[in-house]
Amino acid sequence: MALLRRRGVRRFLSIGQTYVRHKLFRYLALMIASLPGSTTGIRWWFRLWLRLVPNTTDADPLKPIYVSPERIEYYHHGEPRGIGRVRGGNWDRDRKRFTDDIVYRSLERRYRDGVPWEETELYRAELDDVRRRTGRSPEELREYFETIDDLYRRIEREGYKSQRELLAENPRTTAVANNDAIHPVLNEVAVNIYSDGSLAKKSSGRHRLAIARLLEIDRIPVVVRTRHAEWQAIRDEIRSTDSDAALSEEARRHLDHPDLRDITPLSGERKSARTGSRCG
Repeated sequence: MALLRRRGVRRFLSIGQTYVRHKLFRYLALMIASLPGSTTGIRWWFRLWLRLVPNTTDADPLKPIYVSPERIEYYHHGEPRGIGRVRGGNWDRDRKRFTDDIVYRSLERRYRDGVPWEETELYRAELDDVRRRTGRSPEELREYFETIDDLYRRIEREGYKSQRELLAENPRTTAVANNDAIHPVLNEVAVNIYSDGSLAKKSSGRHRLAIARLLEIDRIPVVVRTRHAEWQAIRDEIRSTDSDAALSEEARRHLDHPDLRDITPLSGERKSARTGSRCG
């Protein structure tokens, strides 16, 4: 009732609607993840969907690629959205460094500088959100930050694990912890690929990526959400060409890119081309 008096009926109903929608999403996600063969079903659905809609990639949208966390330089917010999509245009021009994101900065303060959560930007932002816009309680806010601490300690102790590994170890716990997607296989750290091949964090996994960077993890699995049309053109060129000598200079320059490993088998020629090249 106190919340109702402070914020009014309309705001109270809006908060209630958000809460119910969140709980319903969590319930559906848990139910789907619990179904036998759900992982195979999700993969089958996306393969079919990519055949039916325009402007999609040739790559398996659910197959992770492994990259150094340091290679994910940017954070991409907003459009384009979707899985397996290809989009042209200038959407990759406005670039924001991932290390400038509030989540990364706050986790860096917490784990490198050793400050309490209450002294971080993220805590202040979440507390303000609790006071102004959401139906979360202070207790839920405390649990949120405890969950981040638990995640950091687990990755530090056990190493970074993919969602598939976590599903194999403990399906229910992994499904319950899935906040961002309808199924855990869609909940890997997600990236977009810009026209020049740069990687930009997108959608799920901000906390995990920040922790992986802070713990200096060598490489992590990521799934690609959207590729710029110019980058997809490089994929198409390499995929349709048998010899590196026939490739454009731009395509040859990217042969060591982690997104191209599925279409650049390590033939003797390509092994030579990659000697001394940087790995993702």
